[in-house]
Amino acid sequence: MTVIGLLPPIVDASQASVSTGGSGSGTGHLLVDGGYLNNLPADIMAQQPDMGLVIASDVEDKDMSEFNQISNYGGGLSGFWLLFEKLTLSRRKFPSFSQLMLWLNCINSSRHLRTVKDELRLIDVYIRPDRIERYHLLDYPKVGVTCRIVYRVSRCC
Repeated sequence: MTVIGLLPPIVDASQASVSTGGSGSGTGHLLVDGGYLNNLPADIMAQQPDMGLVIASDVEDKDMSEFNQISNYGGGLSGFWLLFEKLTLSRRKFPSFSQLMLWLNCINSSRHLRTVKDELRLIDVYIRPDRIERYHLLDYPKVGVTCRIVYRVSRCC
């Protein structure tokens, strides 16, 4: 397959999430956005022989208030218990699969950032703009504003 033949599935995968089943490349491989697996690949970059400075710009939404609404389900969830709760019209709110995937991605991303930044010390310059909290993960229409804020902050470094 040529590079041109590979391009459409790769572009599709860059917008695909695990919760939607990813993007099928027609070769039997599941392709998803790399942010689900390694949102900040500083560990991969550090393995490159001619790597210069590693600069990370953190625009992740740090608002974890949605996690406060998660009910305590004990050590796990049983399908029968879930069915029983639904049939008895329980007042518990159950997260959707996409919400679970988003929360897991957020937790994994935060953990990985701490690992590469604090434990492994693989980031040479870490940028976290002050006013970025107003913008959330799926605020795609505001990406231009986010980029301008990061650019302004990075020029000061």
